[in-house]
Amino acid sequence: MFLSAFVALFFIACDIHSAYINNAYDANNFQTAYKKTLSAEKDKTDALLWTMQEGYLDFSWGGGYYSIPTLDRAEELFNARVKSGFFVGALENVGATLTNDLAIPYTGYFFEGSLLNLYKALSFVQLGDYADARVEFNRANDRQRMASDYYAKEIRKAQLKQLQKEQKKDKQDTITPSTRDKEIVSIINKDYSNIFGFEVYKNLINPSISYLSGLFFLLDGDYSKSIDLLKEAYGITKSGVILDDMQLLEDRRNGKIKRYTWVIIDDGDIVRKASLSISPLLFTPGGLVGVSFVLPTLQGRDGKNAFSNYKIGDRNIEVITNLSSLFISEFKKQLPLIITRAMISTISKLAITQSMQIVGNNQNIPLLSIAGSLATIAFQASASADTRSSTFLPNRTLVARILNSNFKSSDANITGDGILLLKLHFIDDASKCPSDVSLDKNFKNFKSLKQGEKNKILINNFKAKKSDTLNLCSKTDNIVYIRAKNHITNHFIIKGD
Repeated sequence: MFLSAFVALFFIACDIHSAYINNAYDANNFQTAYKKTLSAEKDKTDALLWTMQEGYLDFSWGGGYYSIPTLDRAEELFNARVKSGFFVGALENVGATLTNDLAIPYTGYFFEGSLLNLYKALSFVQLGDYADARVEFNRANDRQRMASDYYAKEIRKAQLKQLQKEQKKDKQDTITPSTRDKEIVSIINKDYSNIFGFEVYKNLINPSISYLSGLFFLLDGDYSKSIDLLKEAYGITKSGVILDDMQLLEDRRNGKIKRYTWVIIDDGDIVRKASLSISPLLFTPGGLVGVSFVLPTLQGRDGKNAFSNYKIGDRNIEVITNLSSLFISEFKKQLPLIITRAMISTISKLAITQSMQIVGNNQNIPLLSIAGSLATIAFQASASADTRSSTFLPNRTLVARILNSNFKSSDANITGDGILLLKLHFIDDASKCPSDVSLDKNFKNFKSLKQGEKNKILINNFKAKKSDTLNLCSKTDNIVYIRAKNHITNHFIIKGD
């Protein structure tokens, strides 16, 4: 009983840890969420997850460029996972087969890694460091293009390796991979039909990354690189804003210069994972057996929006990416391996407990029979789905573009469901326009600080109240970023001179 209690308490503690952080975040208590996230990063099993989470929080709610050091650390961890093989942990961690996937180091998703580079790229644009911004935009696009090929090659390879290892351990196991494939397809069709519909992002391309990269290269004068990225984003979204930017690119090629402001809104909360209990019939060396186990699933097909409808003036702001749908598309790629592991784990546990009980009964060894029963209880107590995922990300991304000269005599008002969120006020006097020079100086000072001092600055940033008006230069192209959740917002200028 002590074994079962210990195992259960270990995984309950992990769940409570995540729940505490998410509860603080959901309550808009970013200071507490941040402090607890820093503490969670010390656990090597989940270091990648919580370092990424810190980076997302630092960018959206801490003020853009302050996130660069954390995003760098997160990318190092992510690259190490990709280099060692995304699914190596799932294949080599024998202990996890007899407990659950929470014992495996968090692997992550390619869409999470691509966002690390996107947010770094936008942060470098904010600092006026276009050389480093270019590098990060390129990395973001390279990473997401790698995803589809990686899954096509590695998932099946990982599945077969897992099944072959199991057959070597049990020479009586004559269950073929094709039989397991049919069982997996049956589980997906029966238990996941509520979340898997038409695959919007079947190639795992985040159109926000393609679009914002294309916009950057457009404004930087690299038109040939820009047009390919804009076309890619338009092909997925059919967005009117992106189509307008493709026309703008041609205008600028021809020397027609008008100045615009782009608004990027990261809205709401991405869909989260949940536990799913299922009881399928599985083939085992002893025949067809009814079993029960838990799997991760998702809480529906969509996350939560902060506001249903955004406008700038009287124009609607367009959705160009539903990040929850992208998450679901990538989750579906990993699901066959997740189910394979769950099947093998369940069958292995069943074989162990049955063998102990049978031998104990046949040989009249009561303690062995009791141990088999206790093992069954321990395995049941440790049964827990791996519901780890990035919860600090938005549900969707929206974009809008306005012509600066249309707002000489009035502000551009950005609203969510009719509520004023932000006023954009345009200034003609260049000397009063925002500058990235002071930001670059601030960032250099920030990087030189010890980690404890950096943490204090970010905590203060989370608490700071922002003005509801942003001053922008009317004679330059501008990019404004807004993060919205639970009817609150944060905003800052990404490009303003």
